[in-house]
Amino acid sequence: MQTASREKGIVETLKRIQKESSDLMKKIRKILFYIVAVYLIFFIGFHAKQQITAYKARFIAINLLDNIVKGHYDEAFKNVYYYDGPYDYDPTIEYDDAEHKWTDRVKEMKNKGIYLSSYSSLKTRFNDGWVYGSADLIINVHGEESKYHTLINYNIGEKGIKIATLQSFEADGSDDAIWEKNLSGYISKED
Repeated sequence: MQTASREKGIVETLKRIQKESSDLMKKIRKILFYIVAVYLIFFIGFHAKQQITAYKARFIAINLLDNIVKGHYDEAFKNVYYYDGPYDYDPTIEYDDAEHKWTDRVKEMKNKGIYLSSYSSLKTRFNDGWVYGSADLIINVHGEESKYHTLINYNIGEKGIKIATLQSFEADGSDDAIWEKNLSGYISKED
């Protein structure tokens, strides 16, 4: 009799331990589920923000380049990050003055026979908190077209995403390569 009651006690204890273990496993699974869900939300949210930023940057580049090709320089300038000193300092020049100087130099360059006639292979990417882009620009120099693989450097600031510089490693620094400086956002006080 004592053995039967002892066995019954052991069985009940084992059932209780099994139930407690099962309840504990449910709690652990629930906690792990929440941890994984929170991680996924942050992971997806972080990458979605990067993709949205890269998409906006691509749209800015399309607006800039399309408007330059069409000769709508005032509209193109809305996509330019202009600066008149170090790149990371706020400009001291007023927007209207910067726009006037930028559009005048792009018009003058075109009058001299140097202009952007088209572009292709536009790409944008997000890397280490910065947006970068590239495109193949077709520059017409005195009636002869040349293709330049060009890096597009963006600035993300309080005024949104803007293009600061266009940089080609194929441009040789000659007067014919003045398009790099003229289409970029640096506004010299001497302009």
